[in-house]
Amino acid sequence: RGTNGDLLMAINDAANWLGSDNTLQAPAGCLFNLSDCSSGPGTGGGGDCAELFISEYVEGSGFEKYIEIYNPTPNPVDLAMYELRLYSNGAASPSTISNLGQGGVLQSGAVAVFKNSQATADGVVIGAVNHNGDDAFELFNLATQSTADIFGVLGNDPGSAWTAPGYSTANMTLRRIASVKQGVTVNPTDTGPSAFTTLNTEWEAFAINAIDGLGFQIGDCVADPACLITSVVVNPTSGCNDDNTFSQDDDYFLADVTVTFNNPPGSGDLELYGPNGFITKKSVSSISGGQVVFSNVELPANALPVMVTASFNAETCSADGFAPAVYPCSLPNCTPVINELDYNNPGTDDREFVELYNPCSQAINLADYSVIFVNGSNGQIYGDFQLPSVMLGPGEFFVICGNGATTPNCDLDVSPNTNLIQNGDPDAVALLYVQAIADAVSYEGSTTGFTEGSGDGLSDPATPLRGIGRYVDGVDTGRNNADFSVQCITPGEPNVNSSEYCGLPDDFMVSNIGCNGFPNDAGFDDYSGTFYVSSSCAHLFGSQDQGTLVSKETCGDAEISARIINVNPSIGYAGITMQESDAPGARKMSIIRYSNGSKYVEYRPSPNAPYQLFWLPAYTIYADYVRITRLGDYFFAAVSFDGFRWMTIYQQYMGGMPNCLKSGMVVSSYLSGVSTQGTFENVVITGSGGTAPRPVAPATINSDEPVSFNVFPNPVVDELSVAIGNAQVEKATISILGLDGRELYRGVHNINGSTVNLQLSGLQMTAGMYILTVNTGEEVWTKRFVKANP
Repeated sequence: RGTNGDLLMAINDAANWLGSDNTLQAPAGCLFNLSDCSSGPGTGGGGDCAELFISEYVEGSGFEKYIEIYNPTPNPVDLAMYELRLYSNGAASPSTISNLGQGGVLQSGAVAVFKNSQATADGVVIGAVNHNGDDAFELFNLATQSTADIFGVLGNDPGSAWTAPGYSTANMTLRRIASVKQGVTVNPTDTGPSAFTTLNTEWEAFAINAIDGLGFQIGDCVADPACLITSVVVNPTSGCNDDNTFSQDDDYFLADVTVTFNNPPGSGDLELYGPNGFITKKSVSSISGGQVVFSNVELPANALPVMVTASFNAETCSADGFAPAVYPCSLPNCTPVINELDYNNPGTDDREFVELYNPCSQAINLADYSVIFVNGSNGQIYGDFQLPSVMLGPGEFFVICGNGATTPNCDLDVSPNTNLIQNGDPDAVALLYVQAIADAVSYEGSTTGFTEGSGDGLSDPATPLRGIGRYVDGVDTGRNNADFSVQCITPGEPNVNSSEYCGLPDDFMVSNIGCNGFPNDAGFDDYSGTFYVSSSCAHLFGSQDQGTLVSKETCGDAEISARIINVNPSIGYAGITMQESDAPGARKMSIIRYSNGSKYVEYRPSPNAPYQLFWLPAYTIYADYVRITRLGDYFFAAVSFDGFRWMTIYQQYMGGMPNCLKSGMVVSSYLSGVSTQGTFENVVITGSGGTAPRPVAPATINSDEPVSFNVFPNPVVDELSVAIGNAQVEKATISILGLDGRELYRGVHNINGSTVNLQLSGLQMTAGMYILTVNTGEEVWTKRFVKANP
């Protein structure tokens, strides 16, 4: 009945009616004749069982929030024609609107569960399910542009919740009673906590977090409640079985499948289906209660999640469950192994790598393999790298790295350049043959499905040049934390059974000065030319030193230069030194740098005497290159911004120093037991190896200036007076030296009881510090003075 313009133009099926002017689903409850629909559902004229309504409300702890929608009509309903609208805190208009189309088509007598994104039970996530006890809901029909149901009171804030004796919309589960046949379509007019007038007449109250009723609704509208399978749980009970073949196509694992249901049909079978079709079945007549378990079900192990479908064949009633991916296990007789791993670099993590090794007697084509990185917290793969077609010979290595510019012997440079491999607790790296796990290493714990034995206690320290590796190469007993240990890294080369002083050249020695028993470390990266020195010895200001010295022997005239690129932490000390021994009170000449670039010269002219300090000018803060030069008994301290143009800043006479010294790098901490690391590049030490001739020097050296020896004025402009009394000789050679060691003046003068006046104006001396020496042939006296501008 009705006019031609109002008649429906086409019918696809009961869930898909098409209107004459635009594509709309016919109102729920509508049969073929539009007049049977009255004025449509949700407007009050549709009557009972003619419109969807809210059948369950859960406001639990945390984010345990759910809304269940029930279809009491005799026909399927497309949920895309409905919205759930949330009215927060008494708002008169919706704060969140969510279309319910993700719920698909809702069959007669069935329910759809919508949930908060962090709720734990099954359901469709939508934004509107984010309510508290004082928030209202409206179920809105887009086809009729009318309200299908109201929960609470729109536009009214009840305080913390709407309540009735024994009821509350906060911290409670509410289920619509069976006799309810339609929703509330007119907003209540009362206000306050008791304004939700149907709360205790249409709803049944349950305790907080009661979610066992989600997924079905018993109502009077549908005479025979539809069969409902509420859950299918797949629990693996075994690992992969290769079925005694080399093919991965028949690999499988066993699982128990638990099916939970309501209202099963009275006849037929409950059947299970998997990715390969029918698996097994049980007769309905053999089932009692609402649950049945299928034991030892064979499911494919193919590295993919497995979907299992349970279905009653006497009714349209089915549900799906999922098992986690199980990797296949059919492998060749011999495969490569993961041999070495460095996942935790200091600083920017830009040298991480995985090394593979071929322990077999024949070459292996790596094109059949891939390397994956696995997040141990959730089992997700965060890196997947197919290996190239490379024939890896017996005993050969293959290195996968994140940065080929910083990792030696890298064969496959992948992305990202930094933080390629996660730092564990736990995580894993696996080598796959097609999809079967050929080898796996879990570290800092055991990653489910990717652990051989245990990964507990296996950890890569965040220290330079160290990782975890096998020793001997390729040894594999099936226990990660036994096969792997902390070692000096050797990517692309045989592993070493050591984690001490990694890469340090043989002619370097490591000494703890004055603090034996405290940990120290040193290493050399020959790929980047970088030395790493760390110390837990506290820096002392006095007659006895503490620190870690990494040095080699130099004899005669010698020089050490280096770029100090880092001192960590910011209150530690790092520098270069020349000293007579590694005794705490040894005579020495050092340049020490703070983290901020400030530097000073530290020298001790006499054994066990307090050392002296000379702070370098502030403009040298950014001069990272430092140098100490020995010429005879003179020691010159210089700095440079680029390592080519040097500025000599300080000179010190150190009479009595032995011919051969320890020259190298020194690091100390601000506090005993706290590690400080210095990083050095461009280290050059000359004058080493063998015994050089002793520099010519007076037989008796007196570096303590006598009281009768003086220079004045100081500072001086043009004329410098040198007064020497009580000398045992008549004449001496007087010299003026620049701090760069260049001699500016030399002359023989009568010194016995005389004052020698030196004219400086013709010497082309610029303003700065100079050294004056008086050499009698038996004694040498020195004095510093400052040349000032006129």
